[in-house]
Amino acid sequence: MSCPILSTMLMEIPNIFGFLSRHKGTCSLAEELKTDYRRKASELRFSLSDKNVAEKSREFFGLVHSSFSRLLGITQATTFSEVKRTVRDADHIDDGYKIALLSFLDEIEHLEYDFPEFVSEAELEIAKEKDAAMHYLSYLKKKAGGNARKKLAELDRILLEDEPVTAKAILENYIGKFEELLEGFKV
Repeated sequence: MSCPILSTMLMEIPNIFGFLSRHKGTCSLAEELKTDYRRKASELRFSLSDKNVAEKSREFFGLVHSSFSRLLGITQATTFSEVKRTVRDADHIDDGYKIALLSFLDEIEHLEYDFPEFVSEAELEIAKEKDAAMHYLSYLKKKAGGNARKKLAELDRILLEDEPVTAKAILENYIGKFEELLEGFKV
């Protein structure tokens, strides 16, 4: 014999141990964290300017580190190397995503310490390549005739109009990569 009053009372008692259900709680927490980190990345991108790029780059590197540490369940302070080790050891992460994330974390780890020098080197390399292209176009214009010379002059104009790479543009690119990786992160 079952008592209808007792069974009704038992059905109305909330599960006070729901937090122990790891799978359910972790998924919703991870989604909340991902949403919060995407919002922070968006705010960072919006507030980024050529004048504050050094400050914002430090914020970005901290955001990348803390977000993936938390999403991977790392509770103690870690280095990027330790985060990468955790990613390598994680069985629940898809191999393709793991490769992309490890590559991104490698780049971020190097950029964090070399960002100003990296930007200067990138700008110098691009300037050298552009200069070499301009010299080659000049040579081709001298050798070419008629329509070919006009087309080469058009290429010359395009090269001169090309916007130089800035620290801001590089950081914006990495913020975009970070947002993509957050979107693809699965628990």
